[in-house]
Amino acid sequence: MAMVEAGAGRTVLPSFVAAAAQRYAVTLRPITRPRVPLEFYEITRAGAPRNALLVEFGRCLVGVMKQHEAFPQAGRKS
Repeated sequence: MAMVEAGAGRTVLPSFVAAAAQRYAVTLRPITRPRVPLEFYEITRAGAPRNALLVEFGRCLVGVMKQHEAFPQAGRKS
């Protein structure tokens, strides 16, 4: 998260790291579609807009999860 805060990139992490984000100047946005048993967040520098690369990475991540059945309900609407 320190690298995100410094502007060196973005990341997607499971929800159990959300509490650690309080000490960084970052914004957490829950990824809600598809709904997966483990919540993930896009983490960006506070105030930074989402960019197309991050959105596409999220789509790619969902596609990989669906292909490998890591999360069988990935892609289903809740």
